[in-house]
Amino acid sequence: MRQPNLLDGEWELRFGPDNRFRVFYRIDSEAREVLILAIGVKKGSVLHIGRSRFEL
Repeated sequence: MRQPNLLDGEWELRFGPDNRFRVFYRIDSEAREVLILAIGVKKGSVLHIGRSRFEL
């Protein structure tokens, strides 16, 4: 896990073959919740989230 700049997420989780899947999330410690902001697939230097494309 590392702290990303994309989507105002507090954290980014990478997993899957070649770490191609990304989950951006925020932690609300008072409510004891993890809020999933987006899930995407990274191909090369491009991250796809839904119909959006982000150059990295």
